[in-house]
Amino acid sequence: MTMMNDNVFFTSDLHLGHKFGAEVRGFSSVEEHDEAVLNGLREVMTKRTKIFFLGDVAFTRRGLEKLGEIKKGSFVLFMGNHDQLKAVEYLKVFDDVKAFAKYRNFWISHAPIHPQEMWRCTGNIHGHIHNGAATPPLPLPYFNVNVDFHDYHPIPFNEIKHVFEQWEKDNV
Repeated sequence: MTMMNDNVFFTSDLHLGHKFGAEVRGFSSVEEHDEAVLNGLREVMTKRTKIFFLGDVAFTRRGLEKLGEIKKGSFVLFMGNHDQLKAVEYLKVFDDVKAFAKYRNFWISHAPIHPQEMWRCTGNIHGHIHNGAATPPLPLPYFNVNVDFHDYHPIPFNEIKHVFEQWEKDNV
């Protein structure tokens, strides 16, 4: 039996088409990098899948087009600091484009939100902070879905919820 939300995933900071990003991540080319990122998405996509992309998806129009070429299901973009194309370009690939919203009692954003905003919610699902960055990863109630930390795969929402449920149980 499939549980509710089994087809809902989160990811961020794909950096498709980004030469420097590919190098920092240890790839020999942008093409190799982009294919690794896209393969991670392909593994979870079905026509019933909903993927929330928490910013910095593509540095080039071609990178964005590559994402559109593999799309199945629903894609929602939360704009990141590197999402610099015109909104009309993103709407060719994404079903919705947002800046900040609440989903199932979690704040969803590209960059981590201010702790004051955590009032009356379970946590903040975000991206933006990279592996090896000067800013270390934040502890719960922040959950970073940057591909750097998840082997280039989107994270199922059920997995995120489970992490928070265990954390709440351990901290009662």
